[in-house]
Amino acid sequence: MKFVYFLSIILLLISCSKEGDGVATKSDSNYLQNNPFQNNTETNAFYYNFNMYMFAKARVLNNSYGDNNYNKNLLLYSKGFHFAEDGDLIDGKGSYVYVSLKTSSYSDGIQTGKYFYTSNSNSNEYTFNYSEFEINFDSNTSTDYAYDIIDGYFDVKKTGNNYYTVVFDCIDENGGRIYGRYSGIVIFD
Repeated sequence: MKFVYFLSIILLLISCSKEGDGVATKSDSNYLQNNPFQNNTETNAFYYNFNMYMFAKARVLNNSYGDNNYNKNLLLYSKGFHFAEDGDLIDGKGSYVYVSLKTSSYSDGIQTGKYFYTSNSNSNEYTFNYSEFEINFDSNTSTDYAYDIIDGYFDVKKTGNNYYTVVFDCIDENGGRIYGRYSGIVIFD
């Protein structure tokens, strides 16, 4: 009887130790449902590894056409980035999130809707097959590293003339969760 009691305590401890490891997985049914930014209307930031990184601005870089869709290349970034008038990065230091949103038509804005990750490069509208983010980017060094986003969504809502709210919740190549929100003017190059 003592052996059964001891064995049940060991099994309980093992099952509890796997809970709350901080890494969301595709099999975790709630990993895309508990985004605290979903209803937040004040913070322009993203979270990764329990750290918060602020956004200062957003811009759409060179719209492109490919795979029977138009791509809106959205960049959300912190203070410290400097762009030329044509939208090319001159220099910068900080953090950013980049996503290539697939839309069905060329327009001056971004189509409102929820864009989901797909690994298919010939995907339909309201998807994205490439996204990355970087923390502590420095255009003057080559030691920085961009993390690929491999699952999740970007929810885009137009709230005024060139004003958008973008809420996202994603998984990176290492299984880490990145989620956040930007609300404000989007610059179109």
